Amino acid sequence: MRKEEAKTEAKALVVLMAFLRSVFSVAAVAGQNEEAANLMRANSLECVTPTVRRVLPETAEKFYVPKTMLSMTWTRFGDNPAVVSALVDPDEGKAVNVWSNLEVENKGGEM
Repeated sequence: MRKEEAKTEAKALVVLMAFLRSVFSVAAVAGQNEEAANLMRANSLECVTPTVRRVLPETAEKFYVPKTMLSMTWTRFGDNPAVVSALVDPDEGKAVNVWSNLEVENKGGEM
């Protein structure tokens, strides 16, 4: 029984490592996008821990094409909130859309 548990753990580790490689790849692609990099630098977001989310084809279609994509978002909360997000096409290896709340006037304290 112990051998089966070890095999299951090894498979889980392989899946986790593949996922982490994917996340690091997305981070590199998003960070190399000139628009995203400039927005991050201008708003001191380099030290903010980003979130990575899977974007389903139905949602991605609104911004690019209908396929599974990844979104990387840097968010700073507090008195001077800032959000920069890059939509990454993992197949193309590029950020296809970048947006932020920085060009939008923040009325009523909502982002």
